[in-house]
Amino acid sequence: MILRLHDVPFMDIAGLQTLHEVIVKLRKRGIRVLLCEANARVLTKLDNAKVLDALEPGDYCTTLDDAIAREMGIALKGCGASHARLRSRLRPEAAARTPS
Repeated sequence: MILRLHDVPFMDIAGLQTLHEVIVKLRKRGIRVLLCEANARVLTKLDNAKVLDALEPGDYCTTLDDAIAREMGIALKGCGASHARLRSRLRPEAAARTPS
């Protein structure tokens, strides 16, 4: 399942918690979840709320095309960043305290 966040301008804590719970439940059922195209504000909130940690490493993609390709097993450079590398793009100080 690919969730495209392109048109999501903001997420509050209730939305973040619900998204985290949904991802965890889907993954327990064997359903892969990928997120893509979040703006910087939403991406920072996803990181702070540990939503990105509920994904498999690399299952956040910068574009929808990259997410589709990743789901099909095609490696592209818009996906696959470790959570630590993704955090370093958002907040360089966060990467220093998060192991790769």
